[in-house]
Amino acid sequence: MFRNANKFDYQYPASSLLLIKRKWYVIVSTPAHMRQLFSNQRTLRLSTVTNDLRVAKRMPHDLAQRIYDKFDQRQQQAEQVSLSKTDEYAIRAITDVAKAFKYNRGETPALDPTTEYAALNKMKLTLSPMSKQTKMTSLTGCGNWMRLGR
Repeated sequence: MFRNANKFDYQYPASSLLLIKRKWYVIVSTPAHMRQLFSNQRTLRLSTVTNDLRVAKRMPHDLAQRIYDKFDQRQQQAEQVSLSKTDEYAIRAITDVAKAFKYNRGETPALDPTTEYAALNKMKLTLSPMSKQTKMTSLTGCGNWMRLGR
């Protein structure tokens, strides 16, 4: 078992050797919570490129580590996709609220890292009380009802 680089309290399943068509393969079970990242494959395998068991027994640690690295890489990619989708949604929601309340006569600051903090903070301070006064509103860009105040 090897430690997961993303979660320190989780260990990946142990590897095993399996003879398939006269070649030895290192097999690692794909953890259930990661199967959707690998097209629902239950196991991942890498070939030792040998049919000699003694030679194959010297290789499983390196090949298993390559599989574990692939697990880590796919998890990081999935997390990046999730974060970028969340950012896109948040930017769209903020922009739609600013348009709905006609913030600064339609001149909203760009929501990117180069925008000055003072401009973003001013927009936040202006829009926060307005959104709390409105219980429910329809935002044109979101296409659904969103609760703004609680």
